Amino acid sequence: MINVICDRERFCLKVTGHARSDLPGKDLVCCAVSTLVYTLGTNVMAMEKKGWAELAKVELAPGRAEIAFIPGKGFRGMALTCFDTVSLGLQMLARSYPKYILWEQMGDREPQAPLVKMKQNHR
Repeated sequence: MINVICDRERFCLKVTGHARSDLPGKDLVCCAVSTLVYTLGTNVMAMEKKGWAELAKVELAPGRAEIAFIPGKGFRGMALTCFDTVSLGLQMLARSYPKYILWEQMGDREPQAPLVKMKQNHR
């Protein structure tokens, strides 16, 4: 199972585990989660390089990811948009695939993803 802990107030995302919804390399649930997490990590590294974020921590490894950062002055809105986009995508996946993804949100300011039924073609 993939465990996702998201803290919007602290701009922190932790992801551990594997979905195991299919064979390695064919696991579409794991692929979807990885794509979203790597997208956030890449954006955070780009924001830090441009001076739009500071104290960025981006650790990406198979079965484990941790992303945390502090938006630079004047860039909080952009950082929230980036963070929320990935967060909402992960929430939608967790709601569609609860057998494979456990979602935990910290704080009380997290936007809620609508319940969207996704077509499930895998095992």
